[in-house]
Amino acid sequence: MKNQLTLAVIAAFALCLAGCACSCPEPDPEAAAKSKAAIDDAWTGFQTIAADVPTAADSKLIECDDSALRKVKKEHKRAKLWAKSIDYDFLSQMGKDKQAKPDPDWAFLNWDTAEQLAKLKAGKPAGKREGDIRYWLGHDESRYLVVFRAESKRQKKLPKLIDDPKAFLSKRATAVAGEHYKPGVWEGWMVVYDRETDKRLCQAPLSVKSRSEVTFKTRGAFQKDAEDAVADDFKQHFKSRTAEALTQMTGELELSLY
Repeated sequence: MKNQLTLAVIAAFALCLAGCACSCPEPDPEAAAKSKAAIDDAWTGFQTIAADVPTAADSKLIECDDSALRKVKKEHKRAKLWAKSIDYDFLSQMGKDKQAKPDPDWAFLNWDTAEQLAKLKAGKPAGKREGDIRYWLGHDESRYLVVFRAESKRQKKLPKLIDDPKAFLSKRATAVAGEHYKPGVWEGWMVVYDRETDKRLCQAPLSVKSRSEVTFKTRGAFQKDAEDAVADDFKQHFKSRTAEALTQMTGELELSLY
């Protein structure tokens, strides 16, 4: 009896496995070709966008067509439409002979999938699989791209400590612009593109400058040194200013800025 019960359990388990196997989708024999086509198309799209981004002299405030964006939102049944971002200085390298590499100081501006795509196109190991890159390139949350273009290198600088006064600041836990650090600055434009059509939708000016003072903790779980504190504060201020600039253009898009 015991043996019969054991055999019955084994048979049931085998049937279960067979059922699972039958329900699994067949591998897509064209997956590699589809991934390559999607990646090549996206690469060409980035180049098309890079060639279209206007200079500061040619820029003026242009609002998005929110009715068109609402239609897209309805089609995808989304409460919000999200946009990714990229630094123009990185974007403009795409299509050149050498590998496009983002400035690490401004890494928070760059969509990580675009960075992985640049590595892949240069024949370098990418952190993501081609299928993953293809997925994010085609995902509806990646359809819209915000390009950040600074007016010049002089108007695109992160804050920098003056004479590295870490010991002094660690007692006060307050850094003062001009006294303890050179303020960061970014002057330029945000330009929104639809990656499905590679068309420019809207644009707005963006101006960011370090706050006059940065207060930070020197002890406990969230302690920071002065250098990290002023850099992080500038990046957070940058994000809040981009949100304000975005509202000048549209009420239908939000920016996924790392």
